[in-house]
Amino acid sequence: MALLSFKNPEYQVQAKFSILIASTISGLVGFLVLRRLSEKNRHNEISDNI
Repeated sequence: MALLSFKNPEYQVQAKFSILIASTISGLVGFLVLRRLSEKNRHNEISDNI
């Protein structure tokens, strides 16, 4: 993606790094959201069984 967008190698490196950072952050946020939802569902199941 970055190679198609920029001809200057310096911009390509910056774009690749930015894409890597953004992907890492979005993956981490997604993991945390799913983990939080999983904990809530597990807590609700335990409460329903009591």
